[in-house]
Amino acid sequence: MSDDGSSDGTLKVVRTVVPDAIRKRFVLKFLIVLLFMGLSIGAVGVFATGQITDQTQDRIENEYSSLADQESTIITQWIDRNRQSVRLASNNDVWTSDDTATMERAAQNLESESVDIDALHVVDATSDDVDVLASTEFDSSASFRGTNREWVGDIEFSSLRQVRTSSVYDARRASMIGFVSPVGNGDRYLVLESSVDDLASEFQGSQRAERGFTQVVSGDGTIMIDERMGDSDSAELFSTYGDQASRQPIRDANALRDTQETSGVSSSMPAQQDIIDEEYAVGYAPVFILNGPDDWVVLVHAPTSEVFGFVQTISDFGLVATGVAVLLMGLIGAVLGYNTSSSIDRLTRKAEAMESGDLDVDIRTGRIDNIGRLYGAFGSMRDSLKEQIQEAESARKKAEVSRAEAIEMSNYLQERAEEYSEIMQAGARGDLTQRMEPEGENEAMDRIADDFNEMISELEKTTGQLKTFSEEVEESGRSV
Repeated sequence: MSDDGSSDGTLKVVRTVVPDAIRKRFVLKFLIVLLFMGLSIGAVGVFATGQITDQTQDRIENEYSSLADQESTIITQWIDRNRQSVRLASNNDVWTSDDTATMERAAQNLESESVDIDALHVVDATSDDVDVLASTEFDSSASFRGTNREWVGDIEFSSLRQVRTSSVYDARRASMIGFVSPVGNGDRYLVLESSVDDLASEFQGSQRAERGFTQVVSGDGTIMIDERMGDSDSAELFSTYGDQASRQPIRDANALRDTQETSGVSSSMPAQQDIIDEEYAVGYAPVFILNGPDDWVVLVHAPTSEVFGFVQTISDFGLVATGVAVLLMGLIGAVLGYNTSSSIDRLTRKAEAMESGDLDVDIRTGRIDNIGRLYGAFGSMRDSLKEQIQEAESARKKAEVSRAEAIEMSNYLQERAEEYSEIMQAGARGDLTQRMEPEGENEAMDRIADDFNEMISELEKTTGQLKTFSEEVEESGRSV
């Protein structure tokens, strides 16, 4: 009961708000409802597409951030592996020998056993020129002073078990990272060199996206390692990475060192000719090196179109699908609405024609839905009206015939009554020769005529007998 009241109240409010011009036109109401549904579907579709796009973009950003963290881990593991190698090798007493040939053979054997070792050197830590005592690359008369390896002479150790890791430097054969461990009582150093080319080959930036690449950059923006080393697109090692704006990911990565976060991503960096000549994304992570460079970061680059191309595809597809759905619903709704409105308008015109008295109007349709049944109901109503009118007309005609017959019978009876009255009056005057003629038109009048005629005949007969008797009496009287 309360639901009905609430529904009626709502309808009253709707009727009050909606103008009569709309309430009177089914097609306008249908179009308004269709427009509302289309806008609703469009809004839901756009919102859902946005949600899916954001979720997909977040997932890809997380993947790229994780990739930067993985690249950082690769670097750390590679460096730790070489640090461990030089630390273990430095325990060999052969490096304290004065026999250069023996030390060189041991160095060569160790180099051949490891794919990470590109060169081994034993140097005199006490000499100012950092003299080479044994090497897989130099003569024993060489020194590191004045070369890219002279940094070895500036190293200080807090213990004999400590290992120092250098930055990247340009050696004769390749770009190297050196790992130094003291041997003996610390007056000699074992220097292990490993090419960063081997490390760069382990990076996965180019596998993640077309035109993608990984770089290791120092805090001041110097490029240390480039995955594309040797390719025509690779940046020159030790060159400056982009401009101040493009170096923001470097600062962001180093800012993570004192936090729980291990990596991040900048999803929209402006085009930089020295990096990527279109908008690009970069995942970043700090590189943690024990007793070595403390400001290295790894940067994983890729064009935004490649990284988030799938996101854009999802967004475009979602918007297109939403648009197509709205358009399709609009087209189907328009066809259905036009068809329904046309059928209702036709039925309205036919009903108006019936109201005007035209019951011969054709009420037929090929529809079998509710409107088709409504057409059938109107057709049945028309046929019923026609039948009722025909019956009323027939009854009217019958009534008119009966009335005419009644009038005719009344006239007949009046004429016969007048005729019978004259005959009765003649009989009363003594004219017993008058007779009423039955005509077979009215049974009662015929009975009256027959009864009268029979009575007159009896009366005439009686009168004749009386007359005969009186004549006999008169004659008898004359005889006496």
